[in-house]
Amino acid sequence: MPTQDTLFPITEAQRTAYARQLRQGFGRLRFEPDLEAAFMADFDRGLDRRLAWLSLLITVVWLVFTALDPVRMQPDRLPPAQLGLWTELLLVRGVVAAVLLGATWRAWRHPLGAHRRRWVVATALVVTVGGAWGATCYLRLGGFQPLEILLLLVAGLFLPIGLTLRQTLPLAAVCLTGMSAVGVLQLEGAAQGRFLYLAGLMVLTALLAAFGAYHREYAQREQFLLRAELGWQAGHDALTGLCNRRLFDDRLQALVRQVQRDGLPLALVLADVDHFKRFNDVYGHPAGDAALQTVAEVLQAMASRPLDLVARLGGEEMAVVLHGASQADAMRLATQALAALRERGVPHAGSEQGWLGMSLGLAMAEPGDTPLALYQRADRALYQAKHSGRNRVIAAA
Repeated sequence: MPTQDTLFPITEAQRTAYARQLRQGFGRLRFEPDLEAAFMADFDRGLDRRLAWLSLLITVVWLVFTALDPVRMQPDRLPPAQLGLWTELLLVRGVVAAVLLGATWRAWRHPLGAHRRRWVVATALVVTVGGAWGATCYLRLGGFQPLEILLLLVAGLFLPIGLTLRQTLPLAAVCLTGMSAVGVLQLEGAAQGRFLYLAGLMVLTALLAAFGAYHREYAQREQFLLRAELGWQAGHDALTGLCNRRLFDDRLQALVRQVQRDGLPLALVLADVDHFKRFNDVYGHPAGDAALQTVAEVLQAMASRPLDLVARLGGEEMAVVLHGASQADAMRLATQALAALRERGVPHAGSEQGWLGMSLGLAMAEPGDTPLALYQRADRALYQAKHSGRNRVIAAA
């Protein structure tokens, strides 16, 4: 990626949105709106299946704990006064198990889509509060309960479960509050003190987990920007920001096939800056780079449809592909581009007119055309334009 240390630094306006975001930083784990939407789409890719497996795993673990309850507590030996607590424990286990089974069924049978985050929040709340309630039942029954399992539940909230850190923090706060409230309301004496001590450990666990989650998400966001920037660079010209020859060849081939299938017109305009070598000789290569950027901006204005394409093919040669444009439309746009470049008034002492101009060759796709045949007709039209006085557009016959 170009930096300010290169020989000819690029301006901030020339940078891609990915490069600008990398330079600006994202310490608060937030991008510009368009990039944030793109990141979240990338973040969510394949998440439904992972959440389905995670939900299945949690459900199995919960059912295992439920199955072990009678073994560990031996309810047939409990005094009559505690049978109510045993029923309460079974009720809590059953409710959470039912919710988990329903959540797992939902995740496996139907894509979660827009409901994904609500599904995660609801499931997390039920599991954490249900886990805390079950723990208090054990404490009130006087049985051994590894309360440290609640620490794992809190830490699990910061795993990659489909929420960003900004979304996880309020969820963790609600879960911690709910777990603590259950302990305060259900327990008393030494048992309550032990639970409150554990609540303090859960807060520390959440802070440590949040620290790790921050750095994990920061790395995810940074990798997203780097991948997108490298992908952009692989298909674009660094100087002008236009598509490069490789992307042009791929897109032109696809568009030729598409318009032949759909019966739509397709125009190809080849552009060549007039006397560009002389321009570089007179004004120097940095000025030549700036001139190419100006021409690129003018040609880019021709592309208004979603499938239109503007590319730099090499040196001072550029191309515009106009999807769905008739020859009359393409000629009008090309003429407007010539006028727009003239209005820029870039001096060119090495040309006949004294200002920077360009020659354009226009060709329309024909039935049974190949990309090469279309390109060759546009190239011949460009050759005619250059040998007919330059700074004009010629359409292939």
